[in-house]
Parts: sequence; structure tokens; C-alpha cells
Amino acid sequence: MKLMTTLLPIFSLLLNTDLPTVHSQLMETDSIRASTDSSQLAGIKWDLMELITPDGESVTDFHRSSPYVVFSKNGKLSGYTTCNSFLVSYLTDENQKLTVYRDFEMTTFACLDEELDKALVYAIRSSSSFKISDNELHLMAGDVLVLKFMKS
Repeated sequence: MKLMTTLLPIFSLLLNTDLPTVHSQLMETDSIRASTDSSQLAGIKWDLMELITPDGESVTDFHRSSPYVVFSKNGKLSGYTTCNSFLVSYLTDENQKLTVYRDFEMTTFACLDEELDKALVYAIRSSSSFKISDNELHLMAGDVLVLKFMKS
């Protein structure tokens, strides 16, 4: 029942408002609080520049969509893939370690390229550390770069 009361407001937001409004309202959600050292990440919109697939392929064409992520100070990571919005809890530490939790919530709209959307979600979920340099955010899975973002 608790899951239903948590998800119901999110789904009603998705059905009744546009994506920018949904994003800003989701950012205010604080049902799961995490202790994070996200000062370098929080409150910044990061636009996706490159996705490295598990096969090592570099993808920079996102079919006229503009994938992005936003890390909030309250331990929520939200964003937009190639066709869906998502929300998940995260935790960082002073060593730039990143934990993306399993509570991944996402809309389920049909995508032009389902495989690309799945690869992006997989890369976000498998991220275990981050690096920020020259307005770029790199998300790593182990020591492998999987996502490269530019500060918006």
C-alpha cells in the first residue's frame, strides 16, 4: 500500500502535466532521503553528450531527443532518456563514489529506438563513480566511462 501511495502522485503528475513541470515537481519529492555529498552534482542539469554501450560503441546521436540528468540535494536522480522520464535514489561520497539504487521508476512510452533507451538506462543503473572536469560529468562503471554529460 505504501508503494501505491508513493507512486500515485507521480503517475498523476505524468498524466496531467508537461515534462518540465513533472521534472520540477519530482525534484521536490523527498519520500526517500539519503545522506549525500552531492555538492558538485546537485541542482545542475547535465545534458548527455555520449553513451558508451556495453559493446564499447560510442553513441552521440539520440534521434533528436535531448537526454539529461539532474541530481537533487535530497538524494534523487531524475532525468529524461530518449523518450521517457525517470526517477531513482542515489548516494555519493567524498571519494566520488556513486550508488544508484534499485528503486528506478520510469514512464513507459514507446521509443523510436528501444535498444538505445535500454542501453542508456543500463548505463545509469550501472554507474559506480563520477568525475567532473571542465563542465563535463563522466559517469563510470568501475573504471570504464559509460556516460558523458555537459553542464547545461
